[in-house]
Amino acid sequence: PGDDSSPGGSYDATLVGNASVVNDPTRGDVLSLDGDGDHALVSSLLGSPANVTLAAWVNLTSTDTSGAQVIAISDKVGLRLDTLSNTMVAYFYNGTGTTSVSFAGTVAGTGWRHVALTFNDTINSFTLYLDGVAVASTTTANSINYSGAAVQTRIGSIASNGYDFNGLIDDARVYSRALTAAEIISLVEGDLDQIA
Repeated sequence: PGDDSSPGGSYDATLVGNASVVNDPTRGDVLSLDGDGDHALVSSLLGSPANVTLAAWVNLTSTDTSGAQVIAISDKVGLRLDTLSNTMVAYFYNGTGTTSVSFAGTVAGTGWRHVALTFNDTINSFTLYLDGVAVASTTTANSINYSGAAVQTRIGSIASNGYDFNGLIDDARVYSRALTAAEIISLVEGDLDQIA
């Protein structure tokens, strides 16, 4: 955890607060966060992708006051679990407000789950996945707007308070394209050779 293992990867993260690497019997070495300001920090917007996929394995113990942030590219694109309205939410800033897609349900206390969002600006598709299944989707003509973005990507929190992740995160991934439904299943199944 913390090291970018992608081909040509140059986006290593720094562990902040009490964030640490622990050995999990199911997933091996994973990122452990205590829900109190911990996160992994990458000092980059990862190329400010117009098309994007965020994905990770999560084992959420409990949520912060407003939910549990999995990944956030600045405060412009993110994936959040177990919000105040008991939903899983994917969102992005569109220049005037937030475009989001949500799914009713919580994951805290349910063990390891795979979560992902894909946004394809070319075909206006925004989709939320849980355990490889598309659980919510919307069509939007909006695009991601990174203006004024803090130059950072976080795993396990966002700059604003109330969204710290308490639990374990593994295999956090950001792609600068929208993966297909089949590729999301490949992530879940660990068949990473199927994803370019």
